[in-house]
Amino acid sequence: MARRRSVGCRSLSAFESIPLETLEARCLLTGNVTAKVVHGDLVIRGDSESNAIRIEYTGTPGEFKITGSGTTVNGLANVTLSGVTDDMTIKMGNGDDNVYMFADGTKHFSIPDRLTVSQGSGTNSLLMQAENTAQILVGGDVSVKGGNDIDSVLIQANGAGSLVSFSGNLKAVLHGGTSGVLLQANGANSALLVSGTTSYTGGSDTDSLFFQAQSINARVEPTGSVTFKAGSGNNSLFLQANSDGSKVVAHNDVTYSGGGGIDSVFLSPNSTNTLVEVVGNLNVNAGDNDGYLYLQPVSASGIAKVDGDVTFTGGHGDNGVYLQPIGTSSKAEIGGKLTTQLGDGSNTTYLQPVGTGATVSVGGGVSYDGSFGEDSFNIQAIGMNSGVTVSGLLDVHLGGGTNYITVETIGTGSSSLVTGDASFVGGNGVDNFALLQIGGNQVKFNSNLSVSMLGGDDFLSINGLNVLGTATFNGGSGNNTLTNSGGHTFNIPPTFTGF
Repeated sequence: MARRRSVGCRSLSAFESIPLETLEARCLLTGNVTAKVVHGDLVIRGDSESNAIRIEYTGTPGEFKITGSGTTVNGLANVTLSGVTDDMTIKMGNGDDNVYMFADGTKHFSIPDRLTVSQGSGTNSLLMQAENTAQILVGGDVSVKGGNDIDSVLIQANGAGSLVSFSGNLKAVLHGGTSGVLLQANGANSALLVSGTTSYTGGSDTDSLFFQAQSINARVEPTGSVTFKAGSGNNSLFLQANSDGSKVVAHNDVTYSGGGGIDSVFLSPNSTNTLVEVVGNLNVNAGDNDGYLYLQPVSASGIAKVDGDVTFTGGHGDNGVYLQPIGTSSKAEIGGKLTTQLGDGSNTTYLQPVGTGATVSVGGGVSYDGSFGEDSFNIQAIGMNSGVTVSGLLDVHLGGGTNYITVETIGTGSSSLVTGDASFVGGNGVDNFALLQIGGNQVKFNSNLSVSMLGGDDFLSINGLNVLGTATFNGGSGNNTLTNSGGHTFNIPPTFTGF
């Protein structure tokens, strides 16, 4: 008999892995920061003490006010410097440092060229925040380098109609400690845009990168490629649309390279009519431990989609790939091919629409390769009138452990369709295959269907199949059990051997 697994839904707090501290939380700061303009560059340097500064645009072109919070600036409470026409370079020392860059209303914060922030070995925070309809505009690259402890970067279009825009690349290299980068459009109709590439390199502890649209019709859009290189801790990449009509769109490829811990990638439309989209390809290498990929819209009419190919390479731990629309009429879509190459642990792949009218579609076929552990590949249309469509080839090869394949229409009016050839190949352990019409329509294959269970004592259950091409079922060696409940439509009489 096939094993039915419960719906795999994982929910994390948006700020679970990012310890952000505000200026107000700092106390007993006794350091001094120097600030000066050199050849059009604003250069700010901290000392070895803990420092907290706030940088604001005054409204006069090229002029900024730097204010300390328990910290002096050039020995004073604050200074105002003019003549900034090029870069802004901030290099803090080894204390616990906080840099706050703030824009409000019509006082837009504009850096003509590059922004470079280097932080020392303490617990550090960089906060860039546009309030109301303000804008933070950086004309060149943005580079943030952390120290050996906890580093946090929050870049936030916080007010209604606010904008944060980087014309160049965004690069964050954060070393030891629990660290993270949060790119957030937090106000209604706000936007956070990165025209170049976005890259994050983590360290030895937990690392997180968030692209997060938090308010009505807010949007976060990196135009260039997104690259996340994780360290040895537990690491996560989140693309989240959390308010009605909001969207996160990555307009190029997204690549995630895991490390030694648990690695997770989430495409999560979490509110009504939200969109999370990768226009290019999505490549996930889970590293040496557990790894997970979720395309999981949880609210009505949410869409999680990748226009190109999705490639998931598992590690030596447990791995899971979930195309799992939960909300009513929600969608999980892959325009190209889904390829899963899994590791030695317990591995699962689910194409599983749960919500009423929810759909899963893969436009370029599916390839699944298991390994030495337990493998489970599942197509399950659970919700009423839900559907799964695989356009092209479906090729599933399981490993040497105890393995499971389910292709099931469960909800009333649900459907499952494979347009190309479908091949299910077991391993030399115990295989449990179930191709079943339960509460929905027939399980439909528009081309050929091949089931080969190889060695071991295997179990095959079939019911309500609709196969337009040939259908062959081979139990292989061992003592195999076939449960055929009928209700089929075979265009060509099927072939059964090894049962």
